[in-house]
Amino acid sequence: MYIPRSQYLDLAGVDLGAFKPLTARNQVPYLSRTDEDKDHEGYAPVDSLMLATANAVFEVTGHDRDAVKLLVQAWWHEALALMELHLAGVEPWLLVTNHLGSGELLAGSFSDLVERVSSDYDGEYQDGFLGFTLVPMVGVVQHAATRADALGISFGELNERGRLVPKGA
Repeated sequence: MYIPRSQYLDLAGVDLGAFKPLTARNQVPYLSRTDEDKDHEGYAPVDSLMLATANAVFEVTGHDRDAVKLLVQAWWHEALALMELHLAGVEPWLLVTNHLGSGELLAGSFSDLVERVSSDYDGEYQDGFLGFTLVPMVGVVQHAATRADALGISFGELNERGRLVPKGA
C-alpha cells in the first residue's frame, strides 16, 4: 500500500516547503525505492516514520543531514520499533550512538535506554566512540499514529512475535 505525498508529509509532520529542499539535496530517507518510483506510485507509510525520525535526530543532535539520512536508512527497523513501543503504551525514545565514521539507532523506553548506556559504556569507551544522544520521540510518534488513524493508514501488520512488518516495503 502506497500513500500520496500529502499524506506522507502529514504523517511525518513535515510541510511541503521544508520537504522540497531536502528532496533536491537527496537528504530524505526511504526504505528501498528510487525517487522515480515515489513520483509514480507514492510512498510507503514506513517512509513517513523514517522522515519524522530523521528530522527529530537532526533537530536534537545537529548532525549533518546526509549522515542522518544514511543512519536512518541503515536502522529503519528502529523507526518501526518506535511505533511498536507506542502501540504497547510505552513512551518511545531513541538512542543515537556516534562512532568514528558510523553510528546506530536504538528504540526503547527512556529507562531501558539509560540502562543500556550505563551497561555498555561504563567508563571504558571503545576506540572511536564519540558519544550518544537520547532523542525524545513520543510527540513525533503520537502525531504519526493519530494522523494515520484519522486517514485510515496502517504502518504494517503485527507478526507472531509482536513486531510490525511494514506495508509497502
